[in-house]
Amino acid sequence: LLKKAMSFGYSHIDTAFVYGEGHAEELLREALKGEERQKFMIATKVPAPELAHDNFILSAKTSMNRLGVEYVDLLYIHAPNPDIPLQDTMRAMDELVAEGLVRNIAVSNFSVELLKEAQSYTKNKIVANQIEFSLKIREEGHHSGCAKMESEIVPYCQENDILVVAYRPVERGAVLVPNPLMDELSKKYARSYAQIAINWLTSQKNVVAICKSD
Repeated sequence: LLKKAMSFGYSHIDTAFVYGEGHAEELLREALKGEERQKFMIATKVPAPELAHDNFILSAKTSMNRLGVEYVDLLYIHAPNPDIPLQDTMRAMDELVAEGLVRNIAVSNFSVELLKEAQSYTKNKIVANQIEFSLKIREEGHHSGCAKMESEIVPYCQENDILVVAYRPVERGAVLVPNPLMDELSKKYARSYAQIAINWLTSQKNVVAICKSD
């Protein structure tokens, strides 16, 4: 399936340790065999329990080993952890960038306040915030860090040149449930519900969608 996606032109591949406890990264390693590494933007994430400095570095390097790559294009903090000082995590990220193991740093499920705090601890620009965001979920996500997305997080990211990476763009199928408005739009533009939902996201400044996420 990954090979087929690559053949269709998929180039941004998003994974994480928590997706199958590293198995998704291992599958991606197999899919990348024989491919030109430079053609793909590979993103992975360090889980919230591993955000302490030494654990973060070990987790990131272990993910790269599973992926079979010498660097990742984008490394995320998968979710905030209030029990671990954010300054320690950002220091670890800076060190990975300095070593050439990480090209860009990012966060996931971060509020505006946490984004500002994280940026204050690093000399590297935080280039993305991955959040739950869709036509169905616009202000209150399932993760504690995903709140006030449309009214606060997205505008802040747009104003500060931070990419909003929307996961669950069709909200596990909830956006695809028949309703009069979507029926009207689908007929008017000859597009599926999913196409309309994803276009609503990606037509916004600095917003992209992970189209294969649930």
